[in-house]
Amino acid sequence: MAKKGVLRLHITFTGDAGHASLHPVLGNSAIVQACSFLEYCENIHSRRWLDDPLVREVIENTTQSLSALLSITQEQSTAILSRVSYNPGIISGGERMNVIAQKCLLDLDMRIPWGCDVDSLIRDIQTHLSETQVDVMDVAKPTLSRPGMLCDLVCAGILAVHGKKAKPGVTQAASDARHLREIGAEVVNYGPGDLSRLHAVNECVPIHMLEHCKDVYMHVLSHIPSP
Repeated sequence: MAKKGVLRLHITFTGDAGHASLHPVLGNSAIVQACSFLEYCENIHSRRWLDDPLVREVIENTTQSLSALLSITQEQSTAILSRVSYNPGIISGGERMNVIAQKCLLDLDMRIPWGCDVDSLIRDIQTHLSETQVDVMDVAKPTLSRPGMLCDLVCAGILAVHGKKAKPGVTQAASDARHLREIGAEVVNYGPGDLSRLHAVNECVPIHMLEHCKDVYMHVLSHIPSP
């Protein structure tokens, strides 16, 4: 029913040439700059953002199931869903072991919660890195579909197949569903997946999950009102 936004940055840190024996008393290492920025990202992650009552409700709906799926506490689940997450996916730099690093490249992925103004966040980062090249590679605001007919159909299908009541929830990831929401469409993300193996090497989906989802899809399609 809702997806966090996304912000992807390519950051180029530039240091000054110097002999390794001078560091850390002297020297401006691009690698150390990158490490310092990641500490600043932890500060961003600790911030709390305002949200509307519906967002608060669906996050609460999701924390228990996410905690069970990832074997984490509900406090950790809430942090994943309601705070900016960050991941330094690729970092490279330096010239030699005995040279103070003159360049370091960082590709950073952030997921944006509801209530966080992504444009303001970008400005905050650019201000913090005022002497560093920051390139925005991808940006999308968090989205939300208000519960409607499609949500009711999916929840009814889950109840029919699994015998358990489902509630509208959110996910920690971003998706292309935002393009449909931009034109006013109601969107529900429902499908198989093992969150503990998400994006892992040899990621796979158990067959029984596919079968259950297929049954839910069939229930939804067979109960869509005729035009």
